[in-house]
Amino acid sequence: MSRELGQRLVTEIAEIESMAGAAAETLACGTSCRAQLADFGDGPVRHPIELVADFLTTGNPPTGNPRPARG
Repeated sequence: MSRELGQRLVTEIAEIESMAGAAAETLACGTSCRAQLADFGDGPVRHPIELVADFLTTGNPPTGNPRPARG
């Protein structure tokens, strides 16, 4: 069941990416969500706080369009 839900989420993210026409970074709070997206997806998945930490460390705003993963 978990694999089925994870695959459905990856499919939804792929559809959003194709509509957006630009690469975006996937953000997910839960450990299992990040693991499933990493296993089934085609790109890196980070916790949202990592994005904040990068900004606070470098002072550079994030590039691309971070998108939250729904799960």
